[in-house]
Amino acid sequence: MNEIVMFPTTLKYRIFRDPVDMRKSFDGLGQLVFRHLGKYGDDEPILFFFFNKQRTCVKALFYNNQMVTILYGRRKEEAFKLPGFDPDQKAIDVSPVTMTALLQGLTVVGAKSA
Repeated sequence: MNEIVMFPTTLKYRIFRDPVDMRKSFDGLGQLVFRHLGKYGDDEPILFFFFNKQRTCVKALFYNNQMVTILYGRRKEEAFKLPGFDPDQKAIDVSPVTMTALLQGLTVVGAKSA
């Protein structure tokens, strides 16, 4: 996925901790964002990342003022290695470099909470 997507530094990259049913589409993922933020993400430049229970699939949701975009990726062999979450965290923000490393299958440590 990272070979196709450019990760600009002007965006926030937010990873949701809880596994997500990958059958969810625009509205289902949007509801998760709404519950997390109390609003939809169209007023902040945030790319939201959701993973399935096995962490082999990822969906990314992005709002801008004209449309909503979903990106989908699936690893063929091994799971994505997410950074550690504190029990109270529902999501964490990561840098574009960290997100690129995670999508390439590298282990990521030291991400900050959202």
